Amino acid sequence: ELARLKTELLSTVSHELRTPLTLIHGYAELLNARAELLTPGDVEMMADEILLGSRTMIRLVDDLLDFSRMEGGRIRLERASVDVADLLRRHVHAWRTQSGGDRLQLDVSSDLEAFADSARLDQIIRNLISNALSHAPTGPVVVTGDVEPSWVRLAVEDRGPGIPADELPRIWDSFFRGERARNSPNRGSGLGLAVVRQLVELHGGRVEAESLPGQGTTFRIWLPRAANGSANHVLEPDKTVPNGEAVMVHSEVRSEGE
Repeated sequence: ELARLKTELLSTVSHELRTPLTLIHGYAELLNARAELLTPGDVEMMADEILLGSRTMIRLVDDLLDFSRMEGGRIRLERASVDVADLLRRHVHAWRTQSGGDRLQLDVSSDLEAFADSARLDQIIRNLISNALSHAPTGPVVVTGDVEPSWVRLAVEDRGPGIPADELPRIWDSFFRGERARNSPNRGSGLGLAVVRQLVELHGGRVEAESLPGQGTTFRIWLPRAANGSANHVLEPDKTVPNGEAVMVHSEVRSEGE
């Protein structure tokens, strides 16, 4: 089993690195050989594709490094009060300049502060938005943020194909990719959501996924508003509901020392 997982990991990583690397190399070679014959519009298009490919590679390498650090217990959070509303606005604004980003919609409370590591929260938001835009190629992607008595709740909702009920409990697992994702040109590493879950749980929070096949998926996270917060309240057991009804899967942890 270990040998199989190792082989699958190497195959996945090799494929995911080779795809953007081939794109980067091809356009860079073309620019090098024919730069004087290209129009400014051609150069701009190629530069955009090279930038997109490099971002894809950086995201994959970052996910692999962070996964390795978290598995080894080597990540330490530097937490402080973070203006989550401002962070969400900046993310949505940045994504709207990229392909498909115009589908993003934002709905946040004005007073939205969490006690979190700003850099890691930035990574959590980036992974959730990237995941939604990748797996829901059409329709709106709605990013929301609001407050509960002790928690900041963030959600990313898409109108994509949804996730089959038998796959939903595994989406937070490392390297898991559903049948649709494995057959998609944008296969992904299977690490994005695993990194999200581990980072949220390191903050003392929890994650939740709800999906209705054919209608979309919603990912929610809870983060503490204060230094001693943790999402340790009782949750219902995981549910798999037949007949096309929505399915929700929860995750919870306790704060350090509990």
